[in-house]
Amino acid sequence: MQSTEANASPRCAHVHDGGQPCGSPALRDHDFCYYHERLHHPAPHPVKTPVAFLPPLESPEAIQIAATNIARAVGMGHLTDKQARNMNASLRMARWALEQRAKAAAEGNQPDPVTDLPDAMARVLTSAHTEVESSSVMLNDDARPSAGPRQHPPQPQRPKPSNILPSDLSLPLNDEQIAYCRSVLRYGPSHPHFHDCSRRVDKLISAHSS
Repeated sequence: MQSTEANASPRCAHVHDGGQPCGSPALRDHDFCYYHERLHHPAPHPVKTPVAFLPPLESPEAIQIAATNIARAVGMGHLTDKQARNMNASLRMARWALEQRAKAAAEGNQPDPVTDLPDAMARVLTSAHTEVESSSVMLNDDARPSAGPRQHPPQPQRPKPSNILPSDLSLPLNDEQIAYCRSVLRYGPSHPHFHDCSRRVDKLISAHSS
């Protein structure tokens, strides 16, 4: 019944740059489908509402929306170049994880989903979310205490520059080299090997997707 109603519903009004219409069913009382309704809606502010600005990176569509929001935020001056580069590095990692999950599912190596969470894991997750909620209260400038400087989150420890990366980009990376690149990308673009590691991660993702 739901399939019949969806087939009879109006189509999404979005037209791709190549000239092809979207073709998906539009949301009720809307001109666009669920995906393009979010894409055309003004992006949330990346600092004031970061949870809405970056959706959970659980699908290729979510990564596309996140990449679009980041590009728009940079254009509007809501993000610095450094913040945008750090976010884009996270998108690359998420894309690689999705590709690995799809590959495992295609090979039949994906385990059955968990329906009953072990007590130990439940306690860990509950504690982690409680700590995040208690530490994520954001005050605007008017509500901040006037005494003392504004507190910033601690910067990750700067990885010591190393020469363990091969000079030839075509050579595969071992576990130690991959761990080094992860720590460099986590630290950010100010590290001297950030762009080198970023290129190697892109190459690794492309190799896994081909």
